[in-house]
Amino acid sequence: MTSDRIQDYTRRISQANRSQIIVIVYELADLYINEAKDAFASGKTDEYTENCHAAMRCVSHLINALDDSYDLADPLMSLYVYLNKEISMACARYDTDRLSKAQEQLLQLSEAFKEVARADASRPVMENSQTVYAGLTYGKGHLNENLSDQGAGRGFRA
Repeated sequence: MTSDRIQDYTRRISQANRSQIIVIVYELADLYINEAKDAFASGKTDEYTENCHAAMRCVSHLINALDDSYDLADPLMSLYVYLNKEISMACARYDTDRLSKAQEQLLQLSEAFKEVARADASRPVMENSQTVYAGLTYGKGHLNENLSDQGAGRGFRA
């Protein structure tokens, strides 16, 4: 993943609520799977394995984020465990078809969580983080970021 993408995801996570973070984790899993398939096509097996492991970590984060107070948590847990196993097997056997099937299922789940995130009006998980506004400047094609709240209260609280 490029440093620009890492910066973009870091910004998005700092401003996201719980539902939006889950959607971001799904996006990251999809990104890592795409990068794994690209690496395999280029013959870069080490990079393929690394991206498969990153996708598996994303699924592990989804497992850890499950809330047992909801009835949907148990079926989702089973599905996530299955998907993690499939990605692991795809990684070990260099099976991009298996990886693509796991990716399709993750994308379907992602669409459902995008709907949940749209309806979630809760506050961002990270409070007291710097607010970032992005927009086009007067110059063509230039993206300018304006940071606000740069005073003494800025920072992360644990």
